[in-house]
Amino acid sequence: MRRSYHLSRLKPPALLFLLLLISACSKLISDDFPEFEAVPAVNSILVAGEPISFHVSLAEKIDTTNLTLINDAVLLISDSEGINETMTPRGDGFYTSEMIVLPGKSYECSIQLEGYADMNARDSVPIITEVLITGQTNQSRFDEEGIFMEGIEFEFKDNPATDDYYELALYRREHEYASNTYPFNETCDILLNEGLEPYSTETLVFSDQLMEDSLITMNLDIFSGSWASSCWGDSCFQIFDEHTLILELRHVSQEYYQYKKHFYLYEKNRYPYFVEGTATAFSLYSNIENGTGIMASYAYSIDSIFVEEEKIPMK
Repeated sequence: MRRSYHLSRLKPPALLFLLLLISACSKLISDDFPEFEAVPAVNSILVAGEPISFHVSLAEKIDTTNLTLINDAVLLISDSEGINETMTPRGDGFYTSEMIVLPGKSYECSIQLEGYADMNARDSVPIITEVLITGQTNQSRFDEEGIFMEGIEFEFKDNPATDDYYELALYRREHEYASNTYPFNETCDILLNEGLEPYSTETLVFSDQLMEDSLITMNLDIFSGSWASSCWGDSCFQIFDEHTLILELRHVSQEYYQYKKHFYLYEKNRYPYFVEGTATAFSLYSNIENGTGIMASYAYSIDSIFVEEEKIPMK
């Protein structure tokens, strides 16, 4: 049984993950940080169907206590059809526009801030790529502890004539509460090609570099931890309660793809496991001219499937 589900209230604010909050190590090595000239940080993710919003702050020395928010900048937003608008400051560094992001359009933003060179950023919003869930199972494969993992199959269409980039977000909704899952497929070359650690990221970013057909079918194993066990006599069961899986496929711009991959690698090297050796410095991707930050975009589609309760005998 498959049904549609609107996810707007489940998605985190588009700019939330873009605020570059840097924390110290658990053990203080040195508190004598080199001088660092403050640089304006401009961040925005353009989401098709939603209003345009930007956030402006200063990227400063690492021991700076509070984030400096900029509320007196001038932001001029324009689209590929020549429509332009001066964005409205809303406080706390946020600026909004009356423009609604449209798939297939390009947008450019000019940022003027006294004391700094004018900044510019631009991106093109991809078209919507429809996703369709074609199957689900609670017995996809065994994990390292011999427990069944849930699995999902879906399909979408890719244009072989263009370079395209995607991001997958999979949510598990149970008892009116939706949570992220950590999906992956360790036999899928498309995902393995990205070099991200399996089951370590809340979303999956990937390109169509290895896609050979226009109709793409993919499978994901789901590491969600949402199961229980029960025993009656000599019989034990793994129990999956009824729930809804909500799959969001984002057709993302190349700028978004680059930023998100750099972000995941930055996070991994920020908190490395000691057995993996010394951490490698990895900077965040930026496309802001004369500043730092990101202006990127995506268009998304959603499908969902209702999963009935299932009790599976445990071996």
